Amino acid sequence: MNRSLALALALAAFARSAAEKSTVRISVDPRVELLSVVELLSGYERTGLITRFDVAYKKTVSEKFAAQREHRAVKLFDEMSRRGFSFDAPFAAILHFGAPPELAPRVEPSEYVCGRAGSKAKLLEFVDALRDFALASDFMKFFESQQPLYDTIVADAKTKLAGVDVSMVEAYYGDRAKSYDIFLAPLLHPGGFGPRVIGDGGVEVYSIQGPYGAAAGQPTYGTAADFRYLVWHEFSHSFVNPLVDRFADAIDETDDLWVPLRERMEEQGYGNWRNSVYEHVVRAVTVRFAYRELGDAEGKKALDDETSHAFAHVPALTEALKRYEAERDRYPKLADFFPQIVAIFDKAAAAAPVSGDAKKPKIVRTTPKSGDRAVDPAVTQIEIEFDVDMDVRGFAWLQRDAATFPEKTGDPKWTSKRTCVMPVKLAADHEYWIGVNNFGIGGFKSAAGRAAGAFALEFKTASSR
Repeated sequence: MNRSLALALALAAFARSAAEKSTVRISVDPRVELLSVVELLSGYERTGLITRFDVAYKKTVSEKFAAQREHRAVKLFDEMSRRGFSFDAPFAAILHFGAPPELAPRVEPSEYVCGRAGSKAKLLEFVDALRDFALASDFMKFFESQQPLYDTIVADAKTKLAGVDVSMVEAYYGDRAKSYDIFLAPLLHPGGFGPRVIGDGGVEVYSIQGPYGAAAGQPTYGTAADFRYLVWHEFSHSFVNPLVDRFADAIDETDDLWVPLRERMEEQGYGNWRNSVYEHVVRAVTVRFAYRELGDAEGKKALDDETSHAFAHVPALTEALKRYEAERDRYPKLADFFPQIVAIFDKAAAAAPVSGDAKKPKIVRTTPKSGDRAVDPAVTQIEIEFDVDMDVRGFAWLQRDAATFPEKTGDPKWTSKRTCVMPVKLAADHEYWIGVNNFGIGGFKSAAGRAAGAFALEFKTASSR
């Protein structure tokens, strides 16, 4: 089949699927609110991901649920969020379940959300704790009591969303989703999250959006232009992030580029190179949207804004996207063009080598050794040693599943600037698997901010004597 015919068939198929125009729904979701309440009670404001505006709803929540601050859901979230279950991951996870208080499973949790939680078992433990929290606090009664507020902010947002066309976004990516939902979340920061859920019926795309400000104690959500950008940016994450993850090994190899950007990225809430790449690509696409939909002046303004926020590779990415736009016969979908996007980062990394203390940390020793098939079950701790001084404020020991993760007898700790240990109790004649830094979680990183690569420590214990 020649290229022109293939493109014609692809476009015809897309046109047929788009015959029923996609629409954006907007609401306040009880799952998101339940999770937001638990985040607030856990002290999650330390991350900057809880609203700092003077919103009366925030005070109401704090007072109403004060008695639940010691609930296991709150404690568990605090523990898990410090281990990588943060930013978009908790919301992406909860959307795999139905409404509270039941939180009935509706879609099998994705590998991504299970990985970010530490394991599927850990995720299900947290969801079970949320169920108990919802029942113990009579959360749904509270949610229903706040319906007048929710109705007000949703009605205002709908007027600002009028005229925003998500089909333009779909056409640019050459793909579409099953549904598009904006959930207004009065307790969250204004940056928002763009999770997605893949079910039997297709991809569900979400934007979870905190207020942009407050007026007389009420959350406000900005202008029509803000909602246009919200659709462009947050919904783009559901198309872009999976592409970045598809090329994760190649992307992660370019993290020399993270070092000069680290401080500015962390100030904006992007704590590792993978998250920074998601943002670079999405922001480059939204710059192209501004050029195409609003004209050269607005496009240039958008480009200057992104570079002023330290998204240093957006100019090169936007130039590459212009080629994508000009060659849609060759690249019907952005997915087809994405190796060219990866090449932009490859080229930049090759031109900016990093050496010395800023090099990527490597594991030089583990105890037990990975691959050992006769480990003494009397071993009481797992050790990992790196080749450079590390940031001893964090780590990321990850489960694949509960059966292959050792029983912990204490909290992991750093015994030196290069060695981290996890106290454990091992069983005889048992297979073990322990992950280090995966699914974009960079808990093990050098003092200079470079994340260690993903690593799997696998071993088997000997039989009892």
